[in-house]
Amino acid sequence: MRTVLLLALFLHAAIVADIATAASDVAMTIDRHAGGVTISGTTSSSAHEAILRQTAERSFPGQVLEFEFSGPATAPPGWALVTDMALRAAAATRRARIEISRWSVSTSGVTTDRKAWSGAIARVGHALPDGMVLRDEVVAIRPDRSHADRCLSRFRRLAVDQSIEFLRSGAELSAGSYAGLDGLLELAVDCPDLHLGITGHTDDSGDEHANQRLSLARADAVAAYLIERGLPATRIVTRGAGSTEPLVENVDAEARQRNRRVQISALAP
Repeated sequence: MRTVLLLALFLHAAIVADIATAASDVAMTIDRHAGGVTISGTTSSSAHEAILRQTAERSFPGQVLEFEFSGPATAPPGWALVTDMALRAAAATRRARIEISRWSVSTSGVTTDRKAWSGAIARVGHALPDGMVLRDEVVAIRPDRSHADRCLSRFRRLAVDQSIEFLRSGAELSAGSYAGLDGLLELAVDCPDLHLGITGHTDDSGDEHANQRLSLARADAVAAYLIERGLPATRIVTRGAGSTEPLVENVDAEARQRNRRVQISALAP
C-alpha cells in the first residue's frame, strides 16, 4: 500500500511538473510595423487561433497580416483573453512590439494617440491573471505631418510650372507634356497619400456638349498616362468642365488659348 501511495504521489508530481513546464514555455509576439502586423506564438486551441485572426482583421483593415501560430498547447488560465486584448491594444500604436509570456506582458514602440493607448493598455492590465505583470514602454510622440506638408508644397510648385498640351482639336497628348507629367508621377510615388483631381477645360468655341466631351477626354488622357506608368487609378479623379470655368473672358485668341487647359489639383485621400 505504501509503495502504491508513493508511486501515485510521484506520478502526480510529474504531471504537475509537466503542466507547469508546458505553461512556462508558452509565448506570443505581436509586431506592428510599416508593412502590417505579424502575430506568432502559442495558441491554446483552434478557437483561440480563429479569435486572433478575426481580431487582427477587424483591428487592422487593409493591412498585411501574417500568422505564425504553434499549438494548440497547454496554456495558463486567461491566455486567450490576454493575447487577444494585447492584439487589440497594438492597433492604438504606430509601431509596436508586444511580447507575452507565462509571467509577463512587455510592450515597446510608439503611438501618436496617447489617450487611445492608455485606455487599451489599461484593459490589458485588467485582463491579467494573478502572477502576470505588465511592462509598458510605448512612447507617445506627436503626429508627423511634415512629410505631408512637404508633399503639398512640392506639388504646388510643380503645378505652377505644369504645361500640358494636346494635338490640335484632339485628346492626344503632345510630346512636350511628357516631362512635366513624369515629374508629377515621381512626386506621387514619393507621396503615397497624395490624390489627384484632373480637370479638363476648353474655350467657348463650338458646341458646349462637344466641349464637355473633349475636356473630359483630355483629363482622361492625362490620367491614362499616369496610370500606365504605375500610379493607382484609385488615386485619380477626372472631370470635364467644358467652357464653364474660364480663367479669363473669351475675348480674343490669346484669352481662348489660356482657357484651353488641364488643371491638376491635390485632393484629400
